[in-house]
Amino acid sequence: MFDQNKYRAGINENMIPTKNNTKKRINGKFLKGPISLDDLSKVATLPGKTLATMIAIWILDSIHNGETFKLSMELLRKLSVSRNAAYRSLKHLEDAGIITVGRLSGRLPLITMTERGGA
Repeated sequence: MFDQNKYRAGINENMIPTKNNTKKRINGKFLKGPISLDDLSKVATLPGKTLATMIAIWILDSIHNGETFKLSMELLRKLSVSRNAAYRSLKHLEDAGIITVGRLSGRLPLITMTERGGA
């Protein structure tokens, strides 16, 4: 008689998922890296809410895969950045050469990253 058990693969303990070897998914939006310390420190030296604004831009840039995108006022509000502070921050980032900003009257600004590797 044919014995199936003779040909079965044994179960190895490493094949059974445990809490230690399963990846935890992050729900919602998150900051995608790596962002170099040089890029982070360059933005951190700029005044006001510029760092918080740049964090929003890094998030949106990763969502849009490096393409030009509209600035999200909803995301800026979550980071405690007012509309006026955001516009001032965009000017600082543009002057630093980190982004270019397309402005149309009555529309959200269009952002393009000019430097890659974070900032």
